[in-house]
Amino acid sequence: MRRCVGKLPPMAARSPDLLARIVDALDRAGAPVPGEELARRFLGIHWIDRGTADRLLAPTLCREPRIARTEAGWLLRPAATGRRTRGPSLDAPGLALFAPHRPEVAAAVAFGEGPPALVVALGGETERDRARARGIDTPDVPVVALGSVLRLLFGVVTRDDPLRAAERLGVAHVEDDTPAGRARVVEATWLRLTGDLADEGIADLGALDALCEARVEPAAFEGRAFGPADLEALDEAPGTYVFEDRHGDALYVGQSCCLRRRVASYFWGPPRDEKDRAIRNDAFSLSARTVDTALDARITEAALIARRRPALNRQRRVLGEGPAEDGILLVPGPRRFAAFVLRAGRLAGRFATAGGTGHARRMARRACAALTSPGTAPDTPGARRAAALCEGWRRTHPGLAWLTLADRGSAGAIEEAIAGAVAEWQVAIRRAGQASSGDQR
Repeated sequence: MRRCVGKLPPMAARSPDLLARIVDALDRAGAPVPGEELARRFLGIHWIDRGTADRLLAPTLCREPRIARTEAGWLLRPAATGRRTRGPSLDAPGLALFAPHRPEVAAAVAFGEGPPALVVALGGETERDRARARGIDTPDVPVVALGSVLRLLFGVVTRDDPLRAAERLGVAHVEDDTPAGRARVVEATWLRLTGDLADEGIADLGALDALCEARVEPAAFEGRAFGPADLEALDEAPGTYVFEDRHGDALYVGQSCCLRRRVASYFWGPPRDEKDRAIRNDAFSLSARTVDTALDARITEAALIARRRPALNRQRRVLGEGPAEDGILLVPGPRRFAAFVLRAGRLAGRFATAGGTGHARRMARRACAALTSPGTAPDTPGARRAAALCEGWRRTHPGLAWLTLADRGSAGAIEEAIAGAVAEWQVAIRRAGQASSGDQR
């Protein structure tokens, strides 16, 4: 399905009267109000998650200097409410954390004298949660998302690597490739940062939060052929998207397992790099296409890049690692179950079903025929590119089923394996739907 996004009427949230009512509600609350609650009360959208609500509200609320966005929700700045929330001073004692996504290790290093008044971690609250899950006890004190601060104030993107942050800021550190050593690098980076901020008159967490909020660059949609409502209308499904400039030339082609979240990320918060900044400045129109699986999105993205040659895409070739093995890769998706047939180093066929015993067995027979029939693999650049992507996907997703004649012995055994995998996928989809219905009730 191809969806072309055009210009829609402005959101209701742009109404000055509505903005005034939101400001009044935040003033009465005296504490952060989650975005989903504001969306329910003032936009009339009841089934909405926080990220989507914040993306809808941001173009309007970020233009009001009295309103700030925090991890807990939206609130009026202390100067606007008359309440002064300073938080701990930046030179207060604390804990420096290191708990990356992988490997599952964690360490905490105390700094300063006295009980910790704050926790410093690249990933903020999320990293503290990971540390607690891995046995690191941390006090219930404010958490500094050091990675967000570095990105907003210095343009340094750190992800899980404190060494990169330290090197980008010129922080002296001793190489110690252990979790505790990495936590000490987080500490050294924070101490260097607090010294620089003190020179600018930033002495407490309240002032630091205000500085970071002031650096957020909400995107303007005036003059574009799409707006916030168009981003909200995108599916939460795998797919590809194309940004075009005013001349209709492709600016950037991308893919995601969740179109709505990925496309909206270009227009919320500060640009993450020069590519994001160029998209924010030059994108005029947007087209999006949903597909069955995340692997389909990768393959479609590669084909679009080869055909459209977008200006901002850097990696235009798909490199394989030797000839692909003959076999069938089974990839479950949110709506359809797909089988990718690889033969002679090329994609010989792609077959999908939305379920049903008869449909599953018919798909299985067609996939086996493509695997066993000679001459079924087209010798084209697209077929070779798709096979390389399938091979890469198989290596990075070891849990996926990979069926070969050498392992299964016969086409009939492969058909039975495909039908069984589709049946298991249907059960999982049905259970997920029942759980979602129960949550809504």
